[in-house]
Amino acid sequence: MALERYLVLSVSVGKVDGNAYASVLVLAQDAGPQKEGKSGHAPIKVSCEYTTGLVLDAQKVLPCVCDIELVTIAGAGGKASAFAQAITPLKETVGQLGDFLKLAMSPPVKASAIPSAVPPPIPKVA
Repeated sequence: MALERYLVLSVSVGKVDGNAYASVLVLAQDAGPQKEGKSGHAPIKVSCEYTTGLVLDAQKVLPCVCDIELVTIAGAGGKASAFAQAITPLKETVGQLGDFLKLAMSPPVKASAIPSAVPPPIPKVA
């Protein structure tokens, strides 16, 4: 088990044919080694317990930074898959990305009409 810090972008919960599922879409703080022709932070889908997904959805805290306790499990086709045993939102990061995302996703305007869009820093939490 490893406790790691991720930016959790969204949560997905649902039921299909009576089977409940939940997952979160995260970005790691470190982009890690890059393959040729790829750059940036690739989103990672991490499975979690259905009840964990329901709690995150009900809290309406995303996107925010979370501490996630990860384990590796056997996924579909025998491939290794990440599973979150626990997800703890860091309260001091809740709501900080909303204004930046609104600005980043707003319709384009004349470049000189808006200030530089710089994302807020992710606070360092001990």
